[in-house]
Amino acid sequence: LASTLPLVAMFAIDQDNANETLQLYVNDRASYTALRGERTLENAKQALVRAQAIDGADCSPEHMGQMGQVAVDAHSIEDVGYFRSGQLGCTRLGVISPPARAHAGDLDLGDEYSLHFAEQPILFKGKPRIELRRGDYGVLIMPGRFTDLVGHPDTTLGLATNQGHVLEVSGSADSQIIKALISGEPFVTSSRYVYATHAVNDDLVAFALIDREHARYKTSVDWRYILLVGGGISFTLI
Repeated sequence: LASTLPLVAMFAIDQDNANETLQLYVNDRASYTALRGERTLENAKQALVRAQAIDGADCSPEHMGQMGQVAVDAHSIEDVGYFRSGQLGCTRLGVISPPARAHAGDLDLGDEYSLHFAEQPILFKGKPRIELRRGDYGVLIMPGRFTDLVGHPDTTLGLATNQGHVLEVSGSADSQIIKALISGEPFVTSSRYVYATHAVNDDLVAFALIDREHARYKTSVDWRYILLVGGGISFTLI
């Protein structure tokens, strides 16, 4: 008994330290992702304010050139579009012919801003983008601006609505698992994940998620060290 108790104690301490370390880490990542989301949205809002101040909104080369400058000045913006009579008439890249019908917003952010979850670019190829729209203008937000895609290969970061609809996520996490974690719905393998959420605003939440199995090697004390120390304690007790 004297020879096994130290090893059991070391194992328990190791597990507690690992769990605490992981939780602190995902809390920090969720908070950071929320701050990144706030800044990205604010940058997009400022771009829309500048776009609405453009004179001569007629989809002329001069008009599109000014929209292009708005995009250049906003580091999170990929494209700027101009809407008239409920249709997208042009973007900074060119005239839309025939004009494309504008879709209703998916989320009202207040102050006349609406968020569109998956707007397909028209004048360039690519996956659907998140769009922020206000008045006669909309801006497509660059993919990856809401999440930090560099330096966290074992951590899933993302942005979702309060209802768990995922807008952007780093990695290939299961959207149903993320939705369940955010909403607090129980599921069979929930204990496998360490996660945290942090509010971006009243409607959006940032999250960080780690699979315990993938993170175990990062946080566990080297078992050679445990055996060495535990064996030394056991020898002393014996």
